[in-house]
Amino acid sequence: MIRSSSFRSRLWLSSAALGLVVCAACNNDATTVDTAVENADPPTLVVLGALRADGQAFDAKSKTVDLGCDARVTFRFGLRESTGQLENWLLRPPGACGEIVACGYLRVTLETDGGNLVLARDGAQLDVLFDVGGVDVRGVRRVRAQLFEGDTMEPYLVDDETIEASWGVRIETQECSSGAGGAGGAGGAAG
Repeated sequence: MIRSSSFRSRLWLSSAALGLVVCAACNNDATTVDTAVENADPPTLVVLGALRADGQAFDAKSKTVDLGCDARVTFRFGLRESTGQLENWLLRPPGACGEIVACGYLRVTLETDGGNLVLARDGAQLDVLFDVGGVDVRGVRRVRAQLFEGDTMEPYLVDDETIEASWGVRIETQECSSGAGGAGGAGGAAG
């Protein structure tokens, strides 16, 4: 009988210890992350510039992005120019956020003066690549990036305002020859 009582006491203590460990682990789940993010300042977003496929860089003060003979350009975004980071926001593709509150992706659009959409891309990174081959980008006057919620796929709002950054810029294309692919529909000769 004593042995049985001792066994039950040890079993009870082991169960209680295991329960405490499980409860402590529960405090480190996504709910804690959500609370920390909810209490943090809202994310901010800035345009850092663009990078052509050949490495030619354009900062956010540039008024023109010249594509050269390659139709690929990467638009770069971040929290501030010095870091190229985004704080208080977890970048993940659509549908991959689960219970995390400040989580989602970047939608980047190329727009005309009147706000008409020319081309759009979604990305779970701060550098978003566009291949504009075959697309007439001569009317583009603005590049705009917005944070979108990963699971609802709606714009992320703080006090009914979207988190976005825009860059008033013109995209220029060149006529290219000798087999180089032309940008903006100006295809090169096949060689």
